Order: sequence, then structure tokens, then C-alpha cells
Amino acid sequence: MQNYWVWTSHGEDYNMFDNNSEEDAFTTEPTNPYVAMVSDAFGNTEAEAGFDQMNEEEPNPEAKKFYDILDAAEQPIYEGCKEGLSKLSLAARLMSLKTDFNLSQKCMDSIAKMMQDYLPEGHNYSLWPVILTPYNLPPEMCMKQEFMFLTILVPGPKHPKRSLDIFLQPLIEELKDLWFSGVEAYDISTKQNFLLRAVLMWTISDFPAYAMLSGWTTHGRLACPYCLDKTDAFQLKNGRKTSWFDCHRCFLPEDHGDRQNVVSFRKGRVVKDSAPPILTGEEFLNKVCGFPKTVAFRGKSWKKSSRIWQTHNWHKQSIFWELPYWKVHLLRHNLDVMHIEKNFFDNIINTLLDVKGRTKDKSNHDSICKSIAIAKTCS
Repeated sequence: MQNYWVWTSHGEDYNMFDNNSEEDAFTTEPTNPYVAMVSDAFGNTEAEAGFDQMNEEEPNPEAKKFYDILDAAEQPIYEGCKEGLSKLSLAARLMSLKTDFNLSQKCMDSIAKMMQDYLPEGHNYSLWPVILTPYNLPPEMCMKQEFMFLTILVPGPKHPKRSLDIFLQPLIEELKDLWFSGVEAYDISTKQNFLLRAVLMWTISDFPAYAMLSGWTTHGRLACPYCLDKTDAFQLKNGRKTSWFDCHRCFLPEDHGDRQNVVSFRKGRVVKDSAPPILTGEEFLNKVCGFPKTVAFRGKSWKKSSRIWQTHNWHKQSIFWELPYWKVHLLRHNLDVMHIEKNFFDNIINTLLDVKGRTKDKSNHDSICKSIAIAKTCS
């Protein structure tokens, strides 16, 4: 929507910019869009009416840093510069360039130093580290676990696959700190500091990423992380590919008519078995506790055990089990349904339309048969 500065259709109040009418809210751009950017990210900076001013507290250092950034949106880079060119606007645009063109931090530091050389004499562009610091990892972690950044992150082109846990180590450390110690935060509505704690509820990913996050390999006959070794998957005769067609009837009520259907599903097959039991977090933890955790490696390929994928699909103990509350969650990993549906739709349409280079049809027709089997299962 053009000039849609206040999201009234999404629940925002058009009075947030002190406009006199709702019409003004749709036609008047905020005076400084960078102030609006910070406000959108952290919430309205105006205090709510009715709080007790006697109980006001000074913001803690981290909150103070935020207010310093907010103030920077109004501060010109130097006296007499073009209107609207604030310290925050320059830092934001530099960060945008860094992201768009994948510039290194060393390159950005050089650009910042060069720009400072061309600014009026006596000017000190000191906001650059203030903007960047909140997004950097703690220096003590970088020093203590330097391999995470030098050995794994710097090369970059290789897909992390099962080494994803190495990337997640800084995140897990912060999550544990947020659970045990918490972090001091500032409530703008009450003007008081408080201790903020946080918990990771679940992950959301597609099916291949599910394997990297959970430690259960999502290919092969035992690909289903719910059925585990209780799966009814079978292999197609010609291509020997695994098919999960007709693996869903066990989830139906015991008196459901489709359980006795010997025509619409696998020919002559009646399903009497009940659904596999839902394992608790404690039971899952007991199963994976004997498997190794992912560790940093230098140039060594991943070696698969010959026993893996015969009776189970576990390939590692996920780093998420280090979180003290992970085992009590009822749901730890979610699938991104929209992403999966899009991929599934693309495969079906490209195969039916015989799109060159995109079709799943093969000479033995196993791929198309597998897709049709999945489609029948979903229907």
C-alpha cells in the first residue's frame, strides 16, 4: 500500500506519530525514517501514561546503548551537512552495502577509516563500533573457541551438513546464559529495569535441515523421525527406491473403514497395527546419549559407522540436548509446511509438464511413481 507508514490494517495505532487524523497517518511520512526504524525494531519509545514517576530508573548499560543509537538518528554527521544525513543513517546504509555485496569486516573497517579521513577536521565518527558491537559475538568466546570462526566459518563455500552444530555453539551458549542467568533489560512503559530470561521453544525447518538439527537422518528407509524403526516403508521393485506410500493408515481410528480397504491402497493389504508410540524427551535423550557430539575437524571427512541406518538413523547427539529444558519439551522440531508444499508442488508440476532439467521422471519411472504415491497418500 502506497504511503502505508502506520500499519493500521495490522493492528498499529495511527496516533503513534501524533498525527491529527487517520488520513494524515496514511499520507504523512515520519520526519525521520531511521527513528521509525529503531522504534519498529524495539517498540515505541514514548512512555505509557499513568506510570509512577517516583519509581523511574535509569536504563541499564545495554538499554542506554540503544538510546544512544536512537539519539544518533537525529545527530548530523558534521555541522552543516545535508539534512537527513545522520550518523545512524550512514551506519545503516554501510551495513546494507555489507550485506548486499558480502563485504568482509576488514573491508568495512577500511571504508570507515577512509571516510573519516575525508570528514571535516576534528570530527570523530565514533558511532561505527556502537552500531556493530551489539551484533558481534562476545570477544571471550572468540578467543576461547577460535576454531569455530577460523576453521569452519571462514572457508564458507562448503555446506555445513552434520557440522551445523559447530555453527550453533555460540547460540547455545547464549541460550544457556539466558536460561540460567538472564539478562538485564529495560521496560520503557514502566521506566524500570528487570531480569529477562528466555527459552528456545522449537526449531522450524524443511525436512533435510531437520536431520542437521535433530541428529536423525531423514533419508533411507528409516527416514521418518516419528515412526523411527517402526516404519512400514518399503522399496520399489525396479529402482529399489524407498516408498512411504500406505504408511499412514495406522494413525486412523481402529474402526475406520480405510483400514480394511484392499483396493485404494496397497493391493490386498489390511492394516490392524496401531500408531507407533510417542516417545518422551527423556526416552529420546536415553537413545542419543551414547552417540558422539559434533566437534570441530580440520580437513577430515565425515566417517559413517557401518552399523548406522540398519536399525536406526541416529548419526549424532544434537547440540540442542545441552539446553537443560530441551528434554521436557513436547515438541522440539517443526517442519516448515509452506516450504515443503512449494517443493512438492514444483516436483509434481515439473514432472507432469516434462520441464527440461527439472523433471523427476526416469526411464524406469520410479521417481514419478514415488511422487504419485506421495500424492495419493496426501489426498
